[in-house]
Amino acid sequence: MPAGPQRLAGCRTRAAFQRALAGWERYHGLNLTHLFNGSPRIELRYHQGTINAEKARHWLRFCLQMVEHAVRRNCRNAAQLANSRESLEKMLIACGYKPNNGIYRQVCPELRETGKYLLGRWKHFNGKIALKRAKG
Repeated sequence: MPAGPQRLAGCRTRAAFQRALAGWERYHGLNLTHLFNGSPRIELRYHQGTINAEKARHWLRFCLQMVEHAVRRNCRNAAQLANSRESLEKMLIACGYKPNNGIYRQVCPELRETGKYLLGRWKHFNGKIALKRAKG
């Protein structure tokens, strides 16, 4: 049985999603096991927890915008992007953290702030790659 996104890639109906998720354990970063029960929901379990209000605020905005983007946009099953600033910039534009005439014409100040925060975190964890872009 395929793992992760490949398991859901071919699903086009609710029944297909239910079959694909059968046997999926709830102990994943993205828990979809409650999607089709009496109180449908998804659970995002990637964050390790924090008492830092700024970090928590941006994590919440990130999760909410990713779900909003998934609901509103028709996304195709794309290939995984490389870990590069260019790829991150594409994701920020495509998901509504930065404005773009073809996708999200207007972006609220809060999501722009979160986009800048995400870029800063990416730079923090990818110093050498980030420096190459800044110099080049």
